[in-house]
Amino acid sequence: MEKNINTQTLDELIARYGDPDDFVLLDATRGNEAVGVLLVYDSDEFFVIDGEKVMKSEVEDVTFYNNAIPYLPNEYDVVIKTKGHQDPFRLHVGNDGNWAMQVVEQIMYHLRKKA
Repeated sequence: MEKNINTQTLDELIARYGDPDDFVLLDATRGNEAVGVLLVYDSDEFFVIDGEKVMKSEVEDVTFYNNAIPYLPNEYDVVIKTKGHQDPFRLHVGNDGNWAMQVVEQIMYHLRKKA
């Protein structure tokens, strides 16, 4: 599967996959780009992550970490490990640890939610 990071807009993703049941805002400054929003399709059991369709059943783990260099401001990423991809998705969510934790909680909520 090919990734189209930074090349797709939210409107293009919705045109391709249809209206989502919900979405998880990752980065408010990039809310109209594929990397700024995770689209949720609970009824069809998949997410659109970085512009790529990922079935909920493929998700193995969701966590976050601070990837900043020591002594510099925090920079958090949410990491989604999947069965179908060798490398996990690393989603930039900004410099607020509480926000990163809320993003993980929202994703986990949708993973548990049944159609």
